Amino acid sequence: QLWEPAQANLLAIYGDSVSFAPQHSSFSFSFSIRIRDAILRFDSQADGLDHLSQLRTQVIGAPILRALERVSSKKGEGKIDEQVEQIQTLKTHPRFGTCHCLSSDEKTMIIFIVEVEDTTERALARLFLQQFEVAQKKVAQSPHCEFRRANEPTSEVERLVTSGHVQNYENAIGFLSFTFFPFHVKTAEARWRATQLMVDFFPYLDKHIKSTKCYMHSRMRLMKDDLLRELGDSKTQQQNNGKNNRRFVVGD
Repeated sequence: QLWEPAQANLLAIYGDSVSFAPQHSSFSFSFSIRIRDAILRFDSQADGLDHLSQLRTQVIGAPILRALERVSSKKGEGKIDEQVEQIQTLKTHPRFGTCHCLSSDEKTMIIFIVEVEDTTERALARLFLQQFEVAQKKVAQSPHCEFRRANEPTSEVERLVTSGHVQNYENAIGFLSFTFFPFHVKTAEARWRATQLMVDFFPYLDKHIKSTKCYMHSRMRLMKDDLLRELGDSKTQQQNNGKNNRRFVVGD
């Protein structure tokens, strides 16, 4: 599912400076780019290097970008019937689950099925996912965002299961979806920015969960040190009070 849109996207950007190797069972695909030839296709060397630095998004996000372009185009002008919904599994994160794209001419929905094994990380991830839905309601004209727990699957999630793109979601924390309508992706810049954010969602979640755990552990260590210091001061004070309360009896 990634091969065709990613290949088309890379060819559109880098032209004949990119070459593709035969598909292998272990990889979606492999390719090579002649850097000097690729840079010459752009107005400046800085512009070329900037594009090359975004290769990850250009490859993984190619299906999302195509879906958003389909949404932004006028109905009836596309080659695909507007009633046909395309379902694609975009990527699988080794620690956090899978990402899926459901697209039609009317809207594009990106669904993240989040699965985490560690108990602490599950609790933190659930809090972060819920905050996305809360924050979206405060930002006007932002894509619709919805979080559902694992026992509250949406009809779109059920279609993923029916179509065979998802086997089961028993261990999932929940489902976070972003829905893009035509007015969200009117310009090429908006479509590219949306693609970047969707591709970087799992790394973003991973970074914030690790940072939160690190902060919690550092706070716990500080609290432990403060507690031990207070206990030491209390013990010293008790010993000093005991010395001051001694009584001496002097007799003839």
